[in-house]
Amino acid sequence: MGLKGLVFAVILGIGGCQEPDYYMSREEVVAMRERVREMFYHGYNNYLEFAFPHDELKPISGTHTDSLAELGNAKRRKDSTYQGVAMTLIDSLDTLAVLGNKGMGSRVERWMGAPGAGCGGLWWSETEFARAVTWVVENISFDQDVRVNLFEANIRLLGGLLSAHNLAGDKDLDLMPDYDGELLELGWL
Repeated sequence: MGLKGLVFAVILGIGGCQEPDYYMSREEVVAMRERVREMFYHGYNNYLEFAFPHDELKPISGTHTDSLAELGNAKRRKDSTYQGVAMTLIDSLDTLAVLGNKGMGSRVERWMGAPGAGCGGLWWSETEFARAVTWVVENISFDQDVRVNLFEANIRLLGGLLSAHNLAGDKDLDLMPDYDGELLELGWL
């Protein structure tokens, strides 16, 4: 197992590693890990339900914002046609992989479509990571005339694409066996 595989196994608490000396019991560690998963999916599922494919969820109003363009301008241009690039989804790709998800929630089924119903041949056996990567590759274009905040674009979009590319293409992790560098190409354009 390579270094990335070992780090991945330690994060998920799997593998043949010797149990570390925690200040908490193993049960407390597992309970905390599950609480972190619950908190992540609470935010992720609400983003999918109320804001997808826009950039971000406004949690109090339950609406969305296309913040990448808003952050780059003191005032939003009236002639802007920017409709978002699913920035939160792209930013969440690596977290989906690290959490090792295998199941799908009903909210996710709504935005991705039912299996075989025009959703690019995706099947239930795929992880949410694989489904989200496939959606991003097939639906996102950065060929837009919009002023953006360079810092946000670098850390959330480019960082999300690069980390997801590394995880998807890692043969030891085998998260997406048929992955062929599409996220790297998307980040390059």
